[in-house]
Amino acid sequence: MKTSFVPRILQHALLAASSLAFVALTACSGGGGGGSTTPPPPATPQVAKLSIATVADTTTNQPKNSVKTDNSDSLHVVVTALDANNVAVKDAVVQFSSGSGEIQATTTTTDATGKISAKFSTGLSAESKFNRTETISVVAPATNVKALVPVDIVGTTLTMKLATGSSTSVPSGGNAGVVVSVRDAGGKAITNAAVSISSTGTGSVTSNNTVNTDANGDASLSVTGANAGATTVVAKAAGASGSLDLTVTGGTGGFAFTQPASNTIIAIGSETEVAVAVPGAGAQTTVVFAASTGAWKNTDGTWTNKSVISVPVVGGAAKATFKSAASGAVTIDAYRADQVSSRANLTLAVGTGNTNNATVVLQASPASVAVSTDTKKNSVLLSARVTDPAGNPVLNAPVSFSIVKSTSSGESVGPTIAFTDATGVATTTFTSGSQPGKVTLNADIVGGVGVKAGPVDIDVGGQAASIGFAQDTKLAVKDIDPNYYLAMSVHVVDGKGNPVPGAKVTLSVNPIYFSTGSGCAITNNYITEWPSEKAFLKSLGLDLSLNGEKDPVTGAVTSPGLWRGVKYDLGAASDVPDAFPGQLTPTNGNVGSVPGEVVTESDGKVNFTYSYPKSSALWHVVRISARTMVAGSEATTNYVFRLSALESDVKPCRIPDSPYTPPK
Repeated sequence: MKTSFVPRILQHALLAASSLAFVALTACSGGGGGGSTTPPPPATPQVAKLSIATVADTTTNQPKNSVKTDNSDSLHVVVTALDANNVAVKDAVVQFSSGSGEIQATTTTTDATGKISAKFSTGLSAESKFNRTETISVVAPATNVKALVPVDIVGTTLTMKLATGSSTSVPSGGNAGVVVSVRDAGGKAITNAAVSISSTGTGSVTSNNTVNTDANGDASLSVTGANAGATTVVAKAAGASGSLDLTVTGGTGGFAFTQPASNTIIAIGSETEVAVAVPGAGAQTTVVFAASTGAWKNTDGTWTNKSVISVPVVGGAAKATFKSAASGAVTIDAYRADQVSSRANLTLAVGTGNTNNATVVLQASPASVAVSTDTKKNSVLLSARVTDPAGNPVLNAPVSFSIVKSTSSGESVGPTIAFTDATGVATTTFTSGSQPGKVTLNADIVGGVGVKAGPVDIDVGGQAASIGFAQDTKLAVKDIDPNYYLAMSVHVVDGKGNPVPGAKVTLSVNPIYFSTGSGCAITNNYITEWPSEKAFLKSLGLDLSLNGEKDPVTGAVTSPGLWRGVKYDLGAASDVPDAFPGQLTPTNGNVGSVPGEVVTESDGKVNFTYSYPKSSALWHVVRISARTMVAGSEATTNYVFRLSALESDVKPCRIPDSPYTPPK
């Protein structure tokens, strides 16, 4: 019987293994002692990493990373202990700690799946009322492996208002009282919270008060007008902040407007008293008022048709009555007739207050918004412009905003009532829900008669998005650098053409077509050998031309196929011999690189740079692909072009021969 070669080899292998086993057993039995060696116990698994498995609401188990300052909620953190091979480690000691708040671990060691959990809440201490970011530290003490879990403590609010008797108009050197109120997430007073004051804007105020909130959570302080102009006073306490807009009126020598406040809104045709303080004025002192439009009331009750009037100073003040028949901004200047260096100015907004038969035009900017999540709320600004039948802006009109059609997924609008400003515009904010769809909102006037209200539609998430590419017309180069740099941009828009800011766009570049040649002249063109690119080429129905475009009558070559717009011939051979047989051609590394991911800016665009070797120019056609997700809707696009070269590198030719040209 014929024995095959392989079984005989196996027989020898088995005999050799048996001999080795016998030798091993003999060695283990020792000589003379007759004892045996006890195998060592298996090594105890050690914790090499701590993986944060879950951070979620204790009650709903929905993911979240924040808790409220009133201790009304909590979250639980689940951690998995893993060894160096990512295998769960049971019975490992794991400890939780935090700088503030309350944290309660369910056990001290991991369970059979390597998991351990702890509950975290803000607690009831004084510092628990502060907005802040708390860090939960998770430690496996045996190996000193750590993990950190940041948690936002939120909900405390700070509001500001003027004290009784104070005005939003503060003369330089004058004072205004401000009341600051600090409340936790449940609306309860926060006591003994230190309040700091600052200001921003063209104007400024100062405050020497150092105050803490009282038993009611309030703090009263005074600010002093400094530089003239509009200013925003900002108060901060307990990790929260609030603001109040004031106007510091200018003037020299204490000469300043005392009423009305700058930027006050007055109705068309209404009479408004204007007053300036004139310290140190004598019995015969007069003040000159001048308005950019409108009229002044004479002492006899008649109205002057001039924009200027002189008024005597009485009791250290000069007062005049003003009105305007036209809407718009009015500038009023005043100065002492006997001391022209003492001057001041203010601005008023004039419009109608009659809402009957008014028209409301509601707009959303932008007209689309992504869906919201537990951790990220997305919103758009709503603007309602109110005009009377004559087209004048309606001022101080109470505008109500409502949702007419919703996705029933938690969308909201607020504030629901806002008052129109000097231009007749009232604004509010719409916040999207968790589901995509079309939402319709409406704006109307509270108590208005015959109002023409107009709705507006907002596309919430899930709407079609598209991507566009653009490239510069010039290549950039650097000293002692063998690469070209091409400036490009990608633009993401929604289904209505509105820009999509903050979209993460994934980019990639691949060669789909390559050429042989020398002296900057192409000899032959070939389709990529990479199978993944074939489907793309066929989907475009492109015609790959080996010799460029030819005139159908004369047969002369009209386009050598060097630049973008070459035709592609799908019948061209892709497996002809090249300079590197046995490899897939073309080589990916020869076409350079693009950033792996970019994020669009506020206009929906983002710039990036594509760099590629100078030696690859002319010899490659590439595909730059872009992909993004906009609120659950995926958008992709491709940009195909041949790598170009600088004219100075082509005439005369400095580009090396094609890397795919067989050596001579």
